[in-house]
Order: sequence, then structure tokens, then C-alpha cells
Amino acid sequence: MLNSKNQLTLVPTEGLTNRMRTMASAIAFCQEQGMSLSIIWQKHKECYCHFTDLFQPLSPSGVKGFRFREKRWFDLFYYLRPRRRYLYLAKLMHWFKSDVCMHFTQLNHIAEHYQGAALGQHMASLLKGKKALLFSCFRMCDYPDALNAALFKPTEEIEQRIRQRLAPIKHAFIGVHIRRTDHYLSKTYSTIDTFVDEMKKAEQMHQGAHFYLATDDDEVKQRMQQEFPGRVHYAESTASRTSVEGMKEAVVDLFALARADYFIGSFASSFSRMVLALNGAKGVIAKSPDAPRDWQS
Repeated sequence: MLNSKNQLTLVPTEGLTNRMRTMASAIAFCQEQGMSLSIIWQKHKECYCHFTDLFQPLSPSGVKGFRFREKRWFDLFYYLRPRRRYLYLAKLMHWFKSDVCMHFTQLNHIAEHYQGAALGQHMASLLKGKKALLFSCFRMCDYPDALNAALFKPTEEIEQRIRQRLAPIKHAFIGVHIRRTDHYLSKTYSTIDTFVDEMKKAEQMHQGAHFYLATDDDEVKQRMQQEFPGRVHYAESTASRTSVEGMKEAVVDLFALARADYFIGSFASSFSRMVLALNGAKGVIAKSPDAPRDWQS
């Protein structure tokens, strides 16, 4: 029988790759600590899709009593995400369901101050032997990058889209992710000039290579076509977190980039970090010399 006081319920929050990171780390954490794990996925404006719209069902090994499900209507009473307009009601419900309940502010503080093995040890000191509820987009512990590829397998529909997207590229290719519109740190420390420099360096390692570009800025596409004429490929459709189709496009881009021979990513982008985790760290983050430490990397 499972120990009701040694279990974790995780509600992943924020965007897709933040959710992937916290889910993978929770699985690794519960494997290590012998805790049971339930994951409750919420279709929300930050990630507007069901998990199975994008991926095959999760089937991790070595986790006691693993359960994964979508949030249901009656979960509203117990798994309210804390917002100012109903903060106290949310906290009351969370403590009714758990011994330990942690949200963004506490977990953000822990992620900033604990790294490596110390992170997992600290989380274990807080959660081991407890009935815990986490609303998180952060890692709970260090875990091997290979776990991401083992857990997150795109649906057959998306696999077919990835193959179609990459079919016109008949050469070795370099994946490039340039985050612009709504990401201050990426725009500040991963400038277009730093990307051009890194792309020219990558050209020297991969002679004749083409580029697969994922970006949220049409001006960037035009600039890269001018810099590398005839060798830049990108999707005409745009990934978006606010629709199911947009989320599918995001996964196509994510795995297309991960299958490149080399990858160049954006500073402080969880999407770029996930590409490097999926491809075995074959690549680099384009950043200026004055960029601060990215504590989530």
C-alpha cells in the first residue's frame, strides 16, 4: 500500500518547455526519493492544449503509483491556481489537500539559491514523508538530459509534420532559435549580431550547412535571408501558446531544432534550453560577453 504521507501532486505551470522541465524533474525526484507522483495537467492560456494533443501518454519507470490526468471541472475547488482575486480561498483549499503546498514565489527562491545536488537535497528535506502539492515550472532536482527524450514522444501526427518540415533540407543543417517579441533578457543579451557571429562560426564546422530558423519575428527572418541567402528555412506558420494549432507548431519547431547537427539558442529561454537537453547539448547559446549567469540553465 502506498504511503499517503509520502506523495507528491504536481500541477505544471507556465509555458510548454517549463512544464516539460518540471515534470521530468519531478519524475526523477520521486524515483530517487521513493515517493508516489500524480501530475495534473491544466489547459491554460500559457499552454492552451491538452498534453495528448502534443505527446504520447507518459509511462515513466520506477515511480510508485504514478498517475497523470487532465484537470477536471471539480478540481477547481482543490487546485485553484493562486491569483490575487481568490488568493485566500486557493490557499485554504491547498492546505486542506496537503501537508506542504508550494507556489511560484517559494519555488523561484529555492531555484535561485540551490543548484546541482543541493537542490534535490533541499527539496527532499521539505517534501520527503509529506503529502505535498506543488504548482511549479521549476526543476526539483538535477536529472539527466536523456530523460526528456525518453519521456516526451510527439504524437504520430506531429512526427509526420516534423518529417515534412525537414524534408526540403537536403544538407547538414544548423538549428537556430531566436526569441524576440516578449522576452527582455533574450533581446538584450542575444542580439541579432551575436546570432550572426555564432552562425558564421557554425558554418566553419559544418561546411555547406543550411539553417532551420525558429523565431517569433518576421524582421529576423528577413535579416537572416540577407546574411545567408538561399540557406535559411523556416515555417510560414507561427507557433503560439494560445491555440492548440499554435502549440503543435511549437512542438514541431522544438523537435526539428533538436534533430539539427548543431544548435544555436537564445539566452534565458527555456525553449532553447530544452532543445539542448533533447539533442545531447550539441550547440551553444548566443549571448554577449556581459550576459549574467542564467541560473535556470
